Amino acid sequence: MVYHLGGPQIFKKEYFNNYCTIIINKIERHSDLVQQRNLSIKGKDLVVNSLLLSKLWHILTVTPASPSIFQQVKSICGKFLKTRYPPTSRDSYCQPRSKGGIGVIDPSLQKPALQSRWISIFHQLYR
Repeated sequence: MVYHLGGPQIFKKEYFNNYCTIIINKIERHSDLVQQRNLSIKGKDLVVNSLLLSKLWHILTVTPASPSIFQQVKSICGKFLKTRYPPTSRDSYCQPRSKGGIGVIDPSLQKPALQSRWISIFHQLYR
């Protein structure tokens, strides 16, 4: 596998699946490690956006991702954010705080934003 800018340049589907499994396992291990701390819901939001999903942001700029990967990541983040008091619904995880949500960045919405940023940069360079 060839790496460029910290991400793999994937030529075979098996490589891509293996790499995604590695990233998801890292997110899950990190989630389990931080879960031991008794964080508030705002603290958990900060951890999800800055620590857990940061492993995914750079990869999404240079590689494609399937919906199943987003479902696995959302499931891990949902387990991490689940609280007994106050009870939170899964619908409120990705809602902005101003609308009563937790404010977690949705990876499936962040992917096109990250990729369009690079497309606009390349477009300006090669006019």
